[in-house]
Amino acid sequence: MAGGAGPTHRSATRWLPVLLLAASAPAFAAGVECARAASASERAICADPATRALDARMAERWRRALALSADLPALKADQRRWLAARDRCGAALACLRRHYATRIAELAPGAVGGRFDWRGRWARIGGSGDDASLTLTPDPSGYVLSLEAAAGGNTGDLQGAARSVRDTLVLAGGDSGDRDCRLVLRRVHRQIELEQSASACGAGLGVGYGGRYVPQAEGHPAEAPDWSLVNLGVLATPADEAALRGLLGAGDYAALLARTDLQTELADRDGFGARATDFSVRGLAASNRALLMADRSGHFWIALLDFDAAGHSEIRYYSNVPHWQARLPRTVAAWIATLDDHIPVRLRSRPHGETR
Repeated sequence: MAGGAGPTHRSATRWLPVLLLAASAPAFAAGVECARAASASERAICADPATRALDARMAERWRRALALSADLPALKADQRRWLAARDRCGAALACLRRHYATRIAELAPGAVGGRFDWRGRWARIGGSGDDASLTLTPDPSGYVLSLEAAAGGNTGDLQGAARSVRDTLVLAGGDSGDRDCRLVLRRVHRQIELEQSASACGAGLGVGYGGRYVPQAEGHPAEAPDWSLVNLGVLATPADEAALRGLLGAGDYAALLARTDLQTELADRDGFGARATDFSVRGLAASNRALLMADRSGHFWIALLDFDAAGHSEIRYYSNVPHWQARLPRTVAAWIATLDDHIPVRLRSRPHGETR
């Protein structure tokens, strides 16, 4: 061979394990390769532009996490677990998008870079409206643990001594007085996975402490997931979301998003071929509810139960369908009938926001 002798059989064999390792490396480093999409979840991701955009954003975060992490084996093991959980969504886009929005926040630089230390303040990466914080302070037997959590309008807090067991902390009972209350905190590269027993541990209805916690540096709050009606799976496309934002305005879009804590599907009484969803805030449903009807053509009908500037309850109704802006569809009227009949309805899609 020109330029020198070719490789011997022994040298080729010496490199074979390296080549095999490279070939078997996880494909998650650059996101889903759509040309090779095999699973139901991968095919669904590749067929949906909004979910594929989340996959691309996650892949960018992943590449940066590899450069920042001080514990690559643990980080890669965690990513494999996340991929397995994502794939259990199958082709359900709402489930896939929620997993991606959460993972993007988990891979934020402040949540990945640096070495692990139990001490300090932690914030839970969770769903919309279910915040939680954790503080760990060393003491002679382990750590003093303090938790605060919320689910809608309900709250909970728990304090106690957590004993150290290998790479975990365990708290039994705490100050809740519940013997069945048990928390197990496991180290996951630079983060903490908290597992809670079936007990409520003295918290309010629907409030739990379990989930993934990331470091919360003083003056630098942990990055929250980018929850939007698209990422929550309520709307199909970013174009739908832009149209809805334009219809509602920033304030009432945020109010609608804040009400997605609890969701109940309703019948479309009008035959619009629309998905009708009743949204409410846990513990505050009497004053914080909304109805959203949306069809596949980008038509919306929205009723938002909220307070007016004087603090009185009102229902603000919107539609981008011209002949439905001055009157209520039967589905909306039936939903309003389940509320207090004396709450005024303001038709906000009309030029002067008349009250009905």
